[in-house]
Amino acid sequence: MIDKTTVVLGLDIGTTHCAGSTLKNGKPYAIDLGHGEKSVSSDTAIYKDLHFDVGTKDNTAPPTNGLLVTNVKRLLGRRDGQL
Repeated sequence: MIDKTTVVLGLDIGTTHCAGSTLKNGKPYAIDLGHGEKSVSSDTAIYKDLHFDVGTKDNTAPPTNGLLVTNVKRLLGRRDGQL
């Protein structure tokens, strides 16, 4: 018999920072996103070879072989004609 487990995940997609949390023993718990950080920058670098970096602190200027997307939250739910 397969044991099913319910996972609750909360995502905070902010204009400048993003964070995630889950429930642990019935209480909210902020997820460590690496190096002890509970949130990361929302800026996303997208490269021509289609790999991307999200939340790195050095995403302050567009990469020479791609582009830098800022204010990602404002783009969510939009269609091509609205960008």
